[in-house]
Amino acid sequence: MSVVRAAVRLRSADPAAVTGLLALRRSMPGQCPEALARYDLWSFEGDGDLESTVSELMSRYTDMLNPNKQERFILPDKGLLPGEDSGLIWVSVEVTDDCSSSSETWTSVVARAGFPVARVTSSVLWRLGYDPSIGPGRALALAREVGVSVSRSMGLLSNPVSQSAAIRLAQEAAPSR
Repeated sequence: MSVVRAAVRLRSADPAAVTGLLALRRSMPGQCPEALARYDLWSFEGDGDLESTVSELMSRYTDMLNPNKQERFILPDKGLLPGEDSGLIWVSVEVTDDCSSSSETWTSVVARAGFPVARVTSSVLWRLGYDPSIGPGRALALAREVGVSVSRSMGLLSNPVSQSAAIRLAQEAAPSR
C-alpha cells in the first residue's frame, strides 16, 4: 500500500494564514515566523498508480480542489513547496482532527465512486518560515511553541484537546554564500 499526499492552496493570499501571522506577531512576537502559509492536506492510501488516481479523483471533486481558485501539488517528504523562500528555514505543522468525520466521509465517497483508494485523510498543513540565523533546532522549538495551544496567549495553530499536531523540519535554509 502506498501513500500520496496532495497539498492544496489558494491562488490568492490565504485569509487564515494572513490573520494567523498577524495574531502571532501581536501575541507571540518572540516566536513568530517570518512567513506563514496554510494548505489543505489530503492523504490517499491505495495500490497501483496512485498518483494518477489522485490527480483524476481531485479533478472530479471541486470540494477537494476548485481549479478556479486553488492549486494542487504532490507534497514531497522534505524540501521547499512552490513559492517558498529558499533563504528561510521551513517547518511543517500538520494538524489533524482526532475524530474526523470528513476523512471518513471522503473515504466512503471515493470508494463508492470506484476509485482504488483504501483511505482518505484530510488535515491542515501550516508552513512556518524562520530566519536562518536562528538555526534548525531553534526553528523547531519555536514552531512547537506556536503550533500547539497551551493557553490563551501561547500557541495558535492546533488545539491539543481535539487535534494532533505533527511538527517537523521541512527545509533547512540554504547555506550562506
